[in-house]
Amino acid sequence: MASFPSSLPDPEVHGLEEDYNKTAVRTEFEAGYVQSRARFTRARRTWSKIYWTGLSSSDLSTLLTFFNTYQGDSFTWTHPITSVEYTVRFSCDKVNYKYVAPEYYEVTISFEEV
Repeated sequence: MASFPSSLPDPEVHGLEEDYNKTAVRTEFEAGYVQSRARFTRARRTWSKIYWTGLSSSDLSTLLTFFNTYQGDSFTWTHPITSVEYTVRFSCDKVNYKYVAPEYYEVTISFEEV
């Protein structure tokens, strides 16, 4: 299994958003009854707004190459705060980036746990 490129600098951590998805389904009936059941056998996490404020053009090229190669496949990624390794995939079909200075870009990606 592939690993997220270790040559890339760690992303910014002060805006990292993480969601822990509920594993149950809740159904309400007209008579006021509520039924719930397990939807999945385990909860999954998603990470949105994984971003860099000043990623160099060569690092951006590395990221885009990795994205094009593994956009539908799973890979390992190490959480920048907890250092826990997760098996993830890109959760959307794009890498968002904008030019911020000569040879530097602001980049945003998102992952979902597999």
